[in-house]
Amino acid sequence: MKFKKQETYSFMTRKYDGAIRNKERTKVKLIDAVGHIIKMDGYAGLKLKKIEEVAGVDRKTVYDYFGSIDNLVESYIRQKDYYIGFDNKMDQLLKSVKGDYGTNFMKGVMFEHFDVFSSDVDMQQAILCLLNGTYPSIEAVHEEREKIGSIFLDLAEPFFQGTKIDLPARIAIIVSGIYFMILNKKSRVCGIDLNTPEGENRIKTAIASIIQGAYLEAKKQKADF
Repeated sequence: MKFKKQETYSFMTRKYDGAIRNKERTKVKLIDAVGHIIKMDGYAGLKLKKIEEVAGVDRKTVYDYFGSIDNLVESYIRQKDYYIGFDNKMDQLLKSVKGDYGTNFMKGVMFEHFDVFSSDVDMQQAILCLLNGTYPSIEAVHEEREKIGSIFLDLAEPFFQGTKIDLPARIAIIVSGIYFMILNKKSRVCGIDLNTPEGENRIKTAIASIIQGAYLEAKKQKADF
């Protein structure tokens, strides 16, 4: 009898583990389907019927495993983690500056942001969807990324204490400009073509100039006091 109980337990365990693996595989299929649809049709293409077709599952499974399409999209965003390359490079940058959060540090942050956003089509689609207000989950993830960005601003903030220089406002203009120009790559902006190395270099040179100007102004104001 003891042997039979062990066999029954072992069988039930294998069956339970198999069910878990099947569920996880199905969830991966659904998340992968979201990524495929975004690449082909953008976030506008994320309709329930399309997700069913691409993933090869029924809509009940979507709701059973994720509760809603919005939750499924959020799972995709968090798994994809648009800023993972950016964050890793920022860790390297923080080590390289060795506590000096001056001009080179902030230029490095903005250049990495430019490069990551320029190459990450998924992230570009997420920003477009954020502007359209289609999925609340994207807004929630964006807010988390805002908190990450504020860490870098907080590191630089002591340099500007006691001055009238508003660094966050200048960085906001730079970030917004990066978003617009890259999302509008098919057209020139002020005659600049971001599809060429020359165009990218001109924008990065301008970013560096704006940041350097902020630090120089702050330094001058401190000297005048």
